[in-house]
Amino acid sequence: MEVERLFSVADEINAILQLNSPKVEKTIKGYSAKQAEQGYYGLWYTLEQSQNIALSMPLINHDYIMNLVNAPVAGKRLSKRLYKYRDELAQNVTNNIITGLFEGKSYAEIARWINEETEASYKQALRIARTEAGRTQSVTTQKGYEEAKELGINIKKKWLATIDKHTRRTHQELDGKEVDVDEEFTIRGHSAKGPRMFGVASEDVNCRCTTIEVVDGISPELRKDNESKEMSEFKSYDEWYADRIRQNESKPKPNFTELDFFGQSDLQDDSDKWVAGLKPEQVNAMKDYTSDAFAKMNKILRNEKYNPREKPYLVNIIQNLDDAISKFKLKHDIITYRGVSANEYDAILNGNVFKEFKSTSINKKVAEDFLNFTSANKDGRVVKFLIPKGTQGAYIGTNSSMKKESEFLLNRNLKYTVEIVDNILEVTILG
Repeated sequence: MEVERLFSVADEINAILQLNSPKVEKTIKGYSAKQAEQGYYGLWYTLEQSQNIALSMPLINHDYIMNLVNAPVAGKRLSKRLYKYRDELAQNVTNNIITGLFEGKSYAEIARWINEETEASYKQALRIARTEAGRTQSVTTQKGYEEAKELGINIKKKWLATIDKHTRRTHQELDGKEVDVDEEFTIRGHSAKGPRMFGVASEDVNCRCTTIEVVDGISPELRKDNESKEMSEFKSYDEWYADRIRQNESKPKPNFTELDFFGQSDLQDDSDKWVAGLKPEQVNAMKDYTSDAFAKMNKILRNEKYNPREKPYLVNIIQNLDDAISKFKLKHDIITYRGVSANEYDAILNGNVFKEFKSTSINKKVAEDFLNFTSANKDGRVVKFLIPKGTQGAYIGTNSSMKKESEFLLNRNLKYTVEIVDNILEVTILG
């Protein structure tokens, strides 16, 4: 009965995909066309506002925009790229069911695989939408630059990268570069007249850069810092980064270390003393989380689908676990690890706050073994966590329902930064 139900779900997902694909394509094209208009008219708006004059602005042709939206990228039209991922998703859902049954996995595990597949497909569609809209906006902005120059305006363009640590290195190097409107920005063998126009996936996909106008040698004096969210004096990315490094150098640097046998023993002693001081309901919350309640609790915290009848019970556990964790005092800067799926890896890389509780281990092998536990993690990776002393978290260790996991549990709503070092994603908790 359950097997039939699983394949019925696969058929239903496929039917939904077939039905909604044209709607998704239409929505993305509509959004892309709107961004194209904003890219063009937005330039004329800023020119008129900055120069305090009314310009003879040409109207952009609707057919031009639609041809731009429908233009192939790397030889493939939008519909072909979307349908490719649609068909892959439908096939992967069926493959997950067959593989799970063959390997003797539980229905809950197979359902989790299917959930991960659909989430990955959604994110891929989102990347396509973001990149498509950005491309059309860049093209129409470039058109505006060229038409403004034809009107006799002394105008150039300047590359503007997003000021945060997620910006790709090549675009950090382009930040602040100024060229004539008909010239191209060049970087490491690639060239383009604007962001998302290189025709190279590594430079175009998910790019958040833009360009700004420089009129008579004058460009905007302020720009937004995407980390502090404040407006500051205009600096290139490298100038901003150098300032941030100097600020950090003035602060005491954490000394993150792998815990040896004695360090682990001391941490376990701290855990035992912590548990001894907890109320019974707080101990029970910890036990519930480390057994089988963690998935349901974190679904609520991530605003995912959950059984509403279980919410009061789970919210009570969450509150008790919050209270328990707040009583643990981490005395040293430590390093922990977590094995994650490809989807979770991308989510961590592109985020800055953990809404849910996050389980990690002071034992790297535990994280590595997790990746081998299920084929759903075959493309997963081990993530390294740098946790400074005083962080809102608790070492559970042998007080866990899973005593061999050497678990350090991070509290929810913790902010973090990411960096890739020696091909390993390092997550630094900010508290």
